[in-house]
Amino acid sequence: FASYELESHHVPSTMDPSFSRGSNQTFQQKKSNLTVNGHPIPDQLVKIAEKIAGPIKPGDYWYDFRAGFWGVMGGRALGMIPPFIQEFNYPMPAHCAGGNTGIFVNGRELHHIDLDMLHDRGFPTDRGKSYTIEMSGRVLDEQTGEELYLGKLAPT
Repeated sequence: FASYELESHHVPSTMDPSFSRGSNQTFQQKKSNLTVNGHPIPDQLVKIAEKIAGPIKPGDYWYDFRAGFWGVMGGRALGMIPPFIQEFNYPMPAHCAGGNTGIFVNGRELHHIDLDMLHDRGFPTDRGKSYTIEMSGRVLDEQTGEELYLGKLAPT
């Protein structure tokens, strides 16, 4: 994915060498060389999505449809792309980002580095909580309905 770099000193540039390799997953020629949230994405849909997201390297990725966060499956967020890319509209597995914080955002358990980045903006760190978050920085506590605003998370 080409992406907006997360506005934090914790996140590498999308030019990080590990990004350019995509994931270490290998695929047979007949299979899609891109998966999003565990679903293979056919080449023709990748081309459509690239018009919104920019160039996409082969790999095994998770994508937060609501907020635009993305990362390599099993790892923390590496950046943000526009949300609501229909070609990638598959539910994120809860543990897609290698999280162990007990805090969920849009269905994904946060990786500790992602939690640190959001906490720097005022995000709560209470374990056992679930939140909805948008690229705009709007956060909704799914249990209480309480809203807070973290500030814009990426250029729009």
